[in-house]
Amino acid sequence: MELGAAHPVRAALANPFALAGAISAATAPLGLGRRWWAFSPRTRAWMLGVVVTLSWLWQLARFGLLQW
Repeated sequence: MELGAAHPVRAALANPFALAGAISAATAPLGLGRRWWAFSPRTRAWMLGVVVTLSWLWQLARFGLLQW
């Protein structure tokens, strides 16, 4: 919603993981995606699990549902 309202900085702060994923998807056709597929399936699954967990923690902290 922030990006649609022409607030790119707020959009990046709202969910930096989505921004990183969009950049990764955009650069994959340029040959940078080969690195991802060079990892073993187990390593890729582990990396995705960590990113998803960090994304959830970011959102919980952003909305004040996670108190440190």
